[in-house]
Amino acid sequence: MAHIRLVTGTPAVSKLRELLRAVPRTVRSIPEEDLLRKPAPERWSKHEILGHLCDSAGVNHTRFLSILVSDSPVSLPGYQQDEWVRRNQYQTLFTPGELLDYWVRSNERVLSAVSGARGEEYAKPCILPDGTEATFSWLLDDYVNHLLHHMEQIQEGFRERLGFA
Repeated sequence: MAHIRLVTGTPAVSKLRELLRAVPRTVRSIPEEDLLRKPAPERWSKHEILGHLCDSAGVNHTRFLSILVSDSPVSLPGYQQDEWVRRNQYQTLFTPGELLDYWVRSNERVLSAVSGARGEEYAKPCILPDGTEATFSWLLDDYVNHLLHHMEQIQEGFRERLGFA
C-alpha cells in the first residue's frame, strides 16, 4: 500500500493525470480558425503546437520506458522538433478532433508507463542529448513542464487555471 501512495503522490504523475482531463476541455473550447491560424509563416499554429506535443509524447514514452527497463544509464537521443512537425503535416493532415484524440492516446500511454514506476526507479540516471546527466524523476518533471509551457502558448492562463502557476 505504501508503494501505491508513493506513486500516486508523485507530483508529475498527478499533474499528468490532471492534464489528461484539462487539455481536451481547453482545446475543444478554442475555435478551429484560432487553432489553425499561424502567427507568421515560420511559426507554429496552436494546432501544430499540439502536434509537437504528440511528437514529444511519443519520444518521451520511448525515453521513459528505456530508462525504466535498463540497468545502466541510458543515453537519450534528441530530435529535430521543427522538422518532425513539418514532416508530420499536422496543419493539413489532421482535423483538430483527430489531433486531440492522438494527443490523448499518446499521453495515456505515457501515463501508463510512468505510473507503474517504483519509488527507487525515479532516481535512475539518464544522459540527456547535450551530454549532461539527469534522473528519470527530473525527465518526467521536465516533460510535464514542457507540456504546460506549450499549453500556455495555446491558451494564456492555462497553468493558473489549473493551479500549477
